[in-house]
Amino acid sequence: MNERRYERYAINDTENEKAKIVVIIEGTPVHVVNFSLGGLYVFSEKYFPEGAMVNLSIEFAQKDQINLFCRGLRASEVRNGPTLTVSFD
Repeated sequence: MNERRYERYAINDTENEKAKIVVIIEGTPVHVVNFSLGGLYVFSEKYFPEGAMVNLSIEFAQKDQINLFCRGLRASEVRNGPTLTVSFD
């Protein structure tokens, strides 16, 4: 059984674009698939190894920003490109 600690929330690209939220990992903008209180699941153009500590920035309408130091939990390659599950809890 695959039980999660936190509920996941999907990201709506249209709403994300309206809010002008940009998520960046190690200087590379990523596409957030879903998020929870414990982390994010993202598509990226760059591969990040599992277990790597990464800098993550969340920019809001280029006005405010949250900076986090996170651990990459699971990395994989899918048809859309590299994916990464990032933990910040």
